[in-house]
Order: sequence, then C-alpha cells, then structure tokens
Amino acid sequence: MSEQYRKEAAGQAVQRSLTAQGGVGRDYLDVPEAAALLNRTEAAIYRLVARRQIPHRKYGRRLLFKRREIEEYLESLPGVTLEEVCCERR
Repeated sequence: MSEQYRKEAAGQAVQRSLTAQGGVGRDYLDVPEAAALLNRTEAAIYRLVARRQIPHRKYGRRLLFKRREIEEYLESLPGVTLEEVCCERR
C-alpha cells in the first residue's frame, strides 16, 4: 500500500468520524456552531481565529473547534461565571 493511499484513507476516516450524526460531531464544532455557542456572528469567529484568540484546528480548509476547549475558553474570560449567576438567583 502506497504512502499516498494510506494518507488518503486516514483522511477519509477522519472525515467520516467528524461528520457522524449529521453534523461535525459531538466533540467538534464548525464555525456556525461555535458562533451559536459563543453568541457571536460567524465573522466575529473568523476574526478571533485570525487573531489567534480562540483555540481552533484546521482540517484542510475547514475550521474546527473542540467543544471542551471552547467551554474552557469561556470560563477563562473575565466576568461572571454561569455558576455565580445561578447562585445569585436563589
């Protein structure tokens, strides 16, 4: 089996796993999903990526975001956390 064929097969396997369940997958978000999670526009997400302010990965020309890393990114931002908001309402 040639090296080129092996790389193509591995890439196809990754693509299948990323697109499982009708979306990118549970662990990974694409740009529209990340924008929805962060309550930002897609253009704002692209700006954050260009400035390297948000954790991301590139798969070919596709931008992907690990859900866990985005949640950690949100927690690292200054301001009130979700837990603090929940406790104040009681």
